[in-house]
Amino acid sequence: MWLIIDPEECRGDELEIRGARCHHLARVCRARVGETLRAALPDGRVVRAEIHEIAADAVRARIVAEESPAGLPPCRRSLL
Repeated sequence: MWLIIDPEECRGDELEIRGARCHHLARVCRARVGETLRAALPDGRVVRAEIHEIAADAVRARIVAEESPAGLPPCRRSLL
């Protein structure tokens, strides 16, 4: 499962997903404690994180490894 993490969802080596995204992870995707997800962080890093808590208001995961974004083409932007 992949997530793009908003800046407010990332606190050091902890991810905290709230609101509709929390509901989607917990109820629609049926995420479970111990499951691993991959996430793109606001600073451009790609990480693996292990879910350690699923509460009514938040899904919390701990970053366990950083991955190379291999296979992803560099993003190019042009300002006109």
